[in-house]
Amino acid sequence: MDNSNDRMYFDHLWKYFEIHANQRISLFRFYIAFFVFFITASGYLLIRFTFLGIFSEISAMALSLTFILITIIFQLLDNRNRQLIHYAEEGLENMEDQLFNNKDKCFKKEKEDKNSRIHHTTCFSIIYIFSYVFSFVLLLSSIIYLCCFGGSS
Repeated sequence: MDNSNDRMYFDHLWKYFEIHANQRISLFRFYIAFFVFFITASGYLLIRFTFLGIFSEISAMALSLTFILITIIFQLLDNRNRQLIHYAEEGLENMEDQLFNNKDKCFKKEKEDKNSRIHHTTCFSIIYIFSYVFSFVLLLSSIIYLCCFGGSS
């Protein structure tokens, strides 16, 4: 390949990588906004169990199920974005192999170093797991409260 083709190839790969990396981070920011709303609404409904009656428990169950569904959707979208980023990383790594010596290959170094550090996927997964656990705890506490106390009415 000549220099202009190398540059076009690099620009294409980099833009593809950049678009999907930014998309992944933006998607996660939206998820965090939903998560904050869920925590706030859950706290409100848990405080109101004794004041609002059965409506509060049913609302908490609906909120939990909705947030579980939202978490599943965001997790699937995140997995897809991660896969698309990986495609670009492979292309950039191949380009590095063709153009650079070993000490200048940052994508290759990162790939070799992945086991020794925490990366986005691990952090995102921890937050998704916490979301599932919190949602199930709210759901189960609502069901137990509804069954044992027949609601607060």
